[in-house]
Amino acid sequence: MSEQRPTSTPHDATRVAGPRLRRVSYEPRPGAPVTTPRIRGCAECAPVAVCEDIALDPRLHGAAHRLFALVVQVLDGHRAAAQLAPLMATTEVGYLRSIVAGVRPRTSSQVLRVRVTQPSATAGEVAVVIRVNGRPRAVAARFERDGQAWRCTLLRVLSARGAAAAAGRATPGTARQGRRA
Repeated sequence: MSEQRPTSTPHDATRVAGPRLRRVSYEPRPGAPVTTPRIRGCAECAPVAVCEDIALDPRLHGAAHRLFALVVQVLDGHRAAAQLAPLMATTEVGYLRSIVAGVRPRTSSQVLRVRVTQPSATAGEVAVVIRVNGRPRAVAARFERDGQAWRCTLLRVLSARGAAAAAGRATPGTARQGRRA
């Protein structure tokens, strides 16, 4: 005997109401006007002012280059950290002094790269790559406008083993393992 097949499936008659997928046209048809969706704002909120880009102050760029030329001289031991007091906050002069305390570098340090950004009219951020004892180190600094001049308010020498490694001092891990840095 041959088997009879039903002409309709049982679920056709009992469709469940729910989400359905529809085709969406992503591109407008040729010749059709292009419309942009409206963004509805809050009735209570005032219109938001658009932020304008701040032009980079050339004095900030010059101040950063001058300061880091002096910082590498301090790291090399050719200049006292106290001589940077007019350009830096007192706490940062002390930080720089603690990095170079009692250390003589093996090679001369140099500034490799300076990147300056200015997030506001009165503040600047500087990322610097310097070479200390033949190894590159990253330095982060924040500058703030002090009247017409720019002054460094934060300075950090970044390295895998901290500031002591940046200055060439042995850290607890390197003293036992030899100098594989």
